[in-house]
Amino acid sequence: MSEVALFRVRPGMRYGAENQYAEGDVIELPVDVLPAFADKLEMVEPEPEPVQVEPEPEVTKSTRTRKTGAQK
Repeated sequence: MSEVALFRVRPGMRYGAENQYAEGDVIELPVDVLPAFADKLEMVEPEPEPVQVEPEPEVTKSTRTRKTGAQK
């Protein structure tokens, strides 16, 4: 099976069997079609997945640990 990629229809162009895709539309197609339709399509780089970052917990006096040795 061929690798697939995202393609955008170029400005002023239409694409599809019935020209159903207009300029700016993004479609997923096999990579093999690009040479045949390079005049109508341009490859789109996929956007990276957003990374969820957890905030650091706030350090307060009640959450600090004691560094002294023996307990009473």
